[in-house]
Amino acid sequence: MWELFLQPIWVWHSEEATLWDRIYRGFNTFEAIVWLGIAVGIVVRWYNHRRSWAEWVYSATFAAFGITDIVEAYSQSYPLILTKLFVLVVLFQMRQHAIRVWYPGSRWY
Repeated sequence: MWELFLQPIWVWHSEEATLWDRIYRGFNTFEAIVWLGIAVGIVVRWYNHRRSWAEWVYSATFAAFGITDIVEAYSQSYPLILTKLFVLVVLFQMRQHAIRVWYPGSRWY
């Protein structure tokens, strides 16, 4: 039973890739670059304002989400989806905390 759960749903094979596979992989790669860029932006913001060390956790959460997109560009599985869901929940909690505590007047960050 666990074998079915752990088995990849989709795997990148360049020699067999369809147009959809190439678009999917490209989108995930682009998305990873965006999330990693946001993570760097949060560190820069922390460096300029020094609100809290928890911003490093916020940044690391974006970085983790970006890393899961890099993994997803090559393979997709149920454990990866669950990991992405967990990271997304933490990300939303950290975002809510960041806006409420550090930047109450801001709608974007």
